[in-house]
Amino acid sequence: MPATDPLAGSDQVDVADLRGRASFRLPPGTDPQWCDFWLATDTADPDPPVVSTIGECLHAVVWRSAVGLLPAAAARRHAAPGVSFVPVTGHQPSRVVLAWRAGEVDMLVHDLIDIVGGGTRTPASVRRAR
Repeated sequence: MPATDPLAGSDQVDVADLRGRASFRLPPGTDPQWCDFWLATDTADPDPPVVSTIGECLHAVVWRSAVGLLPAAAARRHAAPGVSFVPVTGHQPSRVVLAWRAGEVDMLVHDLIDIVGGGTRTPASVRRAR
């Protein structure tokens, strides 16, 4: 959200508090489930900007006073003047699935499993942890 928004200094914001405010939309043809998740703000703007990258989302925030949902990592990786990142409650968490080809051993995949899975190198235990 814009750094000037009254909610910008909040410790957290409920997703319901963002509904009906200026936002953005995703390009035509974007998967409906993807849109449902990332566009949970239901913009009231009759002509919201179309965005396809985090950079474009940030421009919509600065130039159009839009609010929107981005991954939490965006706050660290994409900090920008005029933009405030506030954790959102009341919205389902995003899920990530990691898949690899059977029989291929890639140590980078196993390292990622270690990081995400809390130190286990057993892929089956990661699948069971869902």
